[in-house]
Amino acid sequence: MKKRIGGPVGLTIGLLAAMSLQGATLYYGADNGVGPGDARPLSDAARSAFVAATGAGGPITFEGLAVGFNSNFTAAPGVDVTMTNLEANACGGVCATDEHSPIPLGYNVTAGGRQHLRVVPPFGDQTGGSVTFSFAVPIYAFGFYLTDTQENFPGPITVSFDDGGSISLGITKNDETGGALFWGYSNPGAAITSFSISTGATGDSRDLWGVDDVYYSQIPEPGTIFLLGAGLAFVGWKRRR
Repeated sequence: MKKRIGGPVGLTIGLLAAMSLQGATLYYGADNGVGPGDARPLSDAARSAFVAATGAGGPITFEGLAVGFNSNFTAAPGVDVTMTNLEANACGGVCATDEHSPIPLGYNVTAGGRQHLRVVPPFGDQTGGSVTFSFAVPIYAFGFYLTDTQENFPGPITVSFDDGGSISLGITKNDETGGALFWGYSNPGAAITSFSISTGATGDSRDLWGVDDVYYSQIPEPGTIFLLGAGLAFVGWKRRR
């Protein structure tokens, strides 16, 4: 179990950014110290910008799933989750308990919801654990909330995927008070079939945190693209007439 190291309670202003990365765009916003039911101005703003730019659907909220640890489960139609090298204790897996105070361990962010995915890496592990989301239909954009990440605990959090090349990007954690953050990625030219959120190496302490409200944008099937193009062409013809 991780311990909380002192810091201010309440909202601490974090960072809101949307950054281009060789044709792709990263979205990030963090609100330090916020807990269940608190306002999340920066992380919610990053989420809103991501959804507005990508038309992302979902989200996967983990509501209605069986509570407890399951290394492989279906989170939504066509979306499977695999949890690797993670522990089932301390509400690991699908969790229905918000734990932000006095120890920031992760909580639900879905309005009216109760459940989230709790990530519990092992102590003293050099490999780190991971949560992998796999998609039956390729996607070009995805984003999610993380809750109660803490920069003063190991290990580092990274997101890995393949968008035509192998990509691994680090996520800046919340400060020692925990809180919420939203992280998103979009590349219109990508065809991503899975992404992994990895915990990194731990020592005699570790960071426990939650994942919730996972958004994604699927690549339309070729037939759908054809029908959309035909529809737009018909609208243009009607307007000319």
